[in-house]
Amino acid sequence: MSRADQIRTFNAELEALAAEGVELDGATQARIRAHQAQFLAADPDERLSLGMRLASFVGAVALSCAVFFLFYRFWGALTVTSQVALLVAGPLLLIGVTHLLHRSERTGYFATLAALAAFAGFVLDLGALGTIFNLAPTPHAFLAWGLFGLILGWSYGLRLPHFAGLACLGLWITAYPGWLRGEELPDLFARGEALVLAGGLYLAAPALARRASRLTGWVKWPVDLRIVGMIGLFIGLFILSVEGRQSWLPFEHDTIEAIYQFIGFLVAGGIIAWGVRDRHSELANGGMIFLTALCLLKATDWWWDWLPHWLFFLILAGFAIGVMVALKRVRTAMARRVA
Repeated sequence: MSRADQIRTFNAELEALAAEGVELDGATQARIRAHQAQFLAADPDERLSLGMRLASFVGAVALSCAVFFLFYRFWGALTVTSQVALLVAGPLLLIGVTHLLHRSERTGYFATLAALAAFAGFVLDLGALGTIFNLAPTPHAFLAWGLFGLILGWSYGLRLPHFAGLACLGLWITAYPGWLRGEELPDLFARGEALVLAGGLYLAAPALARRASRLTGWVKWPVDLRIVGMIGLFIGLFILSVEGRQSWLPFEHDTIEAIYQFIGFLVAGGIIAWGVRDRHSELANGGMIFLTALCLLKATDWWWDWLPHWLFFLILAGFAIGVMVALKRVRTAMARRVA
């Protein structure tokens, strides 16, 4: 949470206390307001942080597409040497721009734009170099992309390249077991257990790093690891819950789906409890969303064919209300733990 977000939360709490008859004296309120105004005046970009992050992401995508189509326009007229030189120089030039912007611009939004463009350029470059030299597709490209994004994010303190690097590294971990088994692309990504494994490793990484003090520095933003890991874990379990043929288990597809549906309910409940216990709202909310998806899946399997459609959706409406009540209870539990 940014400092400006903390100020808004603090002011909202003051207003709630005032409505309940608990107020600070006028002089104290005046000093607080003056201090907050001074901070926001000195750092006005904080109030635009979400919009600026979104704009930097959209700008990076647009810039990457512009560079790609510009190169593609003249690509056929260049020699192989010139093509390789351009591919190598592009990301290096964008890294240099990122470095200059990081030193000169305090908010980091424009540095994020340049860093994302460098990351996209590096991704496109490896693909183009593979085409030029007729190299076979390999999942290890995801390892290179992931390490590039992580190093770029760590070096300049930029969250979006770090997040992109985690996603690519997670895809490489997902593909690695299949690669060891001799499977080929795209079948490397067709096994749900591999995705579950990658997500579980990401979720466990912050806790493991805390236990091994020498590894603490390798976990820059634990919340990013938890979010990417939770997404991978839930997607893998959901795929296995509906497509048993994607599993490595030597059972009937219906049996595999039932097993992973049951595991999914247990994992969702465990993630919610973990989020409430350690005050990780992203885990509590993500677990509740996954639990809702599993419940909808089972409701469709059980009732769609024999219930009137109006009654089916009426039951779903009641279920949605129940989810809202449950989320409210989760939020209250987390607030009590904070207190």
